[in-house]
Amino acid sequence: MDNLKDQKGVRLQILIVDNCSPNESFDELSGAFTNDKQVDVIQSPINGGYAYGNNFGLHFLSEKDVDFILISNNDIYLDDDYLISRMTNEYEKQVKPAFIAPLMLVNSREDRKHQAWRLPSFTDDLFASLRTLYYMAKWLGISNRYNFPEEDRRTHRVDCLNGSFFMGEKDVFYLIGLFDEGTFLYVEESILGQNVKRHGLNNYLMRSVHFHHDQGKTTRVYIPKLNCKDIG
Repeated sequence: MDNLKDQKGVRLQILIVDNCSPNESFDELSGAFTNDKQVDVIQSPINGGYAYGNNFGLHFLSEKDVDFILISNNDIYLDDDYLISRMTNEYEKQVKPAFIAPLMLVNSREDRKHQAWRLPSFTDDLFASLRTLYYMAKWLGISNRYNFPEEDRRTHRVDCLNGSFFMGEKDVFYLIGLFDEGTFLYVEESILGQNVKRHGLNNYLMRSVHFHHDQGKTTRVYIPKLNCKDIG
């Protein structure tokens, strides 16, 4: 949370959505941020998964006076105090932008498999389902994952972005119909990519900046913990 609140060059309001945690997370969060005017904490009535939790927060924000909305997992870390400002500036340079995301680092290495991909076919989903099949598809040159050169630091148009950390203008979220609540976890990002394309908009991967993602942290916890999104 601190590295998010330390962001400079933007006026940032943070919304924490407690996705109906079965423990005392909501009470603890509400108490921790009671006197913090920069942070709101709300709780969904059910744990409907990633899409439902994000939509619950987006409905809350629908009447708020904000220009951009950033969707963020609770397991990300930012080491650039101007990251969101840089993303905003780059977003405004693009052609018909929907969403933009930085390069994603997992264990300090670029995660080429999960950060961005082309709209998948059934075969693509099959190859992505197992690590061995994924590397086989990559070796055969039939993977739908983008393979940008490591030294390439340009911003690229892509079909789908990882849902752990991305941003777009507020109106875009409502234009494309928010997230598909028929999903619980996974595939919703590809559905979002389809909806972006259907509306004639574009997603972008900004390779000149990055964020750190402790991928799978939430799902690795044995007892269900806080499943929240920072949105602001």
